[in-house]
Amino acid sequence: FIAIYDCETVHEAMNGGFMGLGCNDNKLIAALCSRTKSQLQKTRKRYRTKYDKDLREEVMGETGGSYQRLMYFALASRDQYIADVIDYACHAGVLEMGCNEKALLEVFVTRSQSELQAGKKKWEGRTDKSLVDFLNSELGSSYRHLNQLLQLLYMGDVNGDKAKVDVARCQEQATQLHEECAKGWFEDFDESAIITILGGNSARQNQKVAALYEKTYGSSLGKALKGQCGPRLHDALCALLMPKEEFIAMRLHE
Repeated sequence: FIAIYDCETVHEAMNGGFMGLGCNDNKLIAALCSRTKSQLQKTRKRYRTKYDKDLREEVMGETGGSYQRLMYFALASRDQYIADVIDYACHAGVLEMGCNEKALLEVFVTRSQSELQAGKKKWEGRTDKSLVDFLNSELGSSYRHLNQLLQLLYMGDVNGDKAKVDVARCQEQATQLHEECAKGWFEDFDESAIITILGGNSARQNQKVAALYEKTYGSSLGKALKGQCGPRLHDALCALLMPKEEFIAMRLHE
């Protein structure tokens, strides 16, 4: 019943002005920006059934600018959103050339592996391309380590957030990380080893590793990694060390 009411409200908002022109943005926002993803997908299905139109496309035609982009992402299903951000991030520069690595980073580190796999499937289905090959082409040699980490996040064998934390393994990993971070100017810092450890852990395991590192060596792991790797890779690794809510809050604050 909420889906029926919402789709009627949205339709009226977009067609209720003088001679059916104009858009009642207050109504549109009330009906679409206060619902969960699952509720919005029910409304989209109901809108298709009732009016034989795609709700997302209709809203795009009635909005513009940043407001339009917000509504576009808000109306996406979870797998659509991931596919959309990949497209947005990789066509973000002048003449849609270049790559917004920060946008890729944000979606990859805040989604579970199963969600990323669903997003990968959605993106590949709509483009008929391999996401692995696409990221390889978009993230050049200067971002090869970030690319390695991002691909590990959706292709690896990461345990869920509810998996039991192996404290002994965490201490061992903290030691391995310190050995790498303690290397001097003339020693070869192994980014791949760091990526394999943090990219292969669950979120809870990484948080325990960070806590043990700080307790054992008197320095935060994030600070120890800074300067040893590129800024984008450092951002990604630090994001994996904190709860997802904290990372999102930090990005909103920035």
